[in-house]
Amino acid sequence: KSTQIYQTQCAKSDVNCFESECSKDNALSCEKAAELIYWGEGGAQKDEIKAKAYLEKSCDLQYGFGCEKVGDLYRFGNAHTNKDEKQAKIYYDKSTEFYKKDCAANYGEACYRLGYLHLYGSEYDAGNMSVEKDLNQTVFYYDKSCELNYALGCRNLGNFYRIGLNVEQNESKVKAYFDKACEMPDSEICVWIGDKYYFSVEDFEKSRIYYEKACELNDAWGCSDVGRLYIEGSGVDKDIKQAEMYFDKACGLDTKGYVCNHIASIYHNEKDDDNARAYFKKACDMGHSRACEQYKRLALP
Repeated sequence: KSTQIYQTQCAKSDVNCFESECSKDNALSCEKAAELIYWGEGGAQKDEIKAKAYLEKSCDLQYGFGCEKVGDLYRFGNAHTNKDEKQAKIYYDKSTEFYKKDCAANYGEACYRLGYLHLYGSEYDAGNMSVEKDLNQTVFYYDKSCELNYALGCRNLGNFYRIGLNVEQNESKVKAYFDKACEMPDSEICVWIGDKYYFSVEDFEKSRIYYEKACELNDAWGCSDVGRLYIEGSGVDKDIKQAEMYFDKACGLDTKGYVCNHIASIYHNEKDDDNARAYFKKACDMGHSRACEQYKRLALP
């Protein structure tokens, strides 16, 4: 079966486009429409029953993610669906069958999902009721998904080699997998890798490499994280001007105020109230209510 059906030209929040494509039996679009409608996002009116119907159609079109999400509804009793573990198991079995078929057809995301499910197995909410925990299978499927250029597979496999989970620790493999994941490109993955080095082992030089890559990809958090390194002098010489440059770019890429608010908090902790006020104001202007409160406090005489 061709995996062409799992491609879509719709923008990620265009519910009208997804619904239109779903009507043409595009399985991915049915699943994406369901997600937006379930949460009432992307201009969609929240409708859990309609969302379930789209997921069921996605499953009927043999899309494993659609089947798994219907299984979740029965397992946890969401979207006006009564808990029914037997019914959940039926959908989970279908999802696993379709994942295996799609992985064999070189659909990288399906391989990744199989690896992820084997990581948790049936005993955790993150797993499902048709897959048992088996880290050998996780490594196998992550490796295949990475070979198929699915970034999350490369990222997670790199992390396995970093911490020695079911494989021997191997720094050269860590770098190879992390670099491949970050270069696909996916700026959020670059930030994730940078965070692992920053928070888990305090290897600030490596964290800077991945934060800078994310910033080059115009990721606001990546830019703010590089700025933080220069403010702290973590792995680099402390350089306020460099920090300001990265913070300025980061806040300019922000659209909801979260990054600008974060930068303001960094300045506030550094007791630089002038810059803190400026960034709290920028975040407030984007609609970040907590930033507005902080700005008012700092603006008081």
